[in-house]
Amino acid sequence: MWLNFIPAIIEHLSTMGTAYMKRKQVIAEGRVNVEIARATAEAEVMIEKLRAETVWENSMADASRTSWKDEFWTIVLSIPLILAFIPGAIPYLEDGFNVLALMPQWYGIAVGAAISAAFGRNVIQHFTNMKK
Repeated sequence: MWLNFIPAIIEHLSTMGTAYMKRKQVIAEGRVNVEIARATAEAEVMIEKLRAETVWENSMADASRTSWKDEFWTIVLSIPLILAFIPGAIPYLEDGFNVLALMPQWYGIAVGAAISAAFGRNVIQHFTNMKK
């Protein structure tokens, strides 16, 4: 008599196993969907960041077409380079750098900010990345 229940028990166990596997599959699919959504969101953020940087660089390029800031700083930064090849100017050059070494730190930061604004932040980032 109890042998009559074996097919029912096997069918019930099979149904439970199938339901368990379906639950596991739904959970796994949910995790995959979450990862896909996270990756999509991160990609959209990176794309938007690149767009913003491109807009910034284009606007800086447009603004620098009529500006002499980068040429001014190129000339100023070239003066010590040129003076280094003139023997009579070397003492003045050394004195000038000694005086600059005594300047307050905020002044050096301000000059660096002015130069980086003239040449654009990408140039400064390039040199910063080279140090790392």
